Amino acid sequence: MDQIEFPAHQTYSDGKVVDWNQPTPPGGEEPEHPAPVVKLAAKAEDGDAHGSMAGTASTTGDAAATATTTSDSTARWLGGAGLLVGAIGLGVGAGATIRARKATAKSGGND
Repeated sequence: MDQIEFPAHQTYSDGKVVDWNQPTPPGGEEPEHPAPVVKLAAKAEDGDAHGSMAGTASTTGDAAATATTTSDSTARWLGGAGLLVGAIGLGVGAGATIRARKATAKSGGND
């Protein structure tokens, strides 16, 4: 499996510096200050370069596909409800601003 190591230098609040740069030997014990490692995954074969849940759901069965669809529908309803509430708030705020300007104009403006 391919992997990338990222040697790091960590400075503590007391000024102490620790180098996290020791490679982990294959099959051996972990060193005292191992370098952080990111293991790279193999490229998806179905053309799904991002590894989304849609590719996973289709290979794991109907239950996972149903869960994904339900979750997406719920998210869409919640998003729509949020947009509706925001539009109502915008309308109420605009109406209040217009009424306040008219009331100020009727009373002579400078009080």
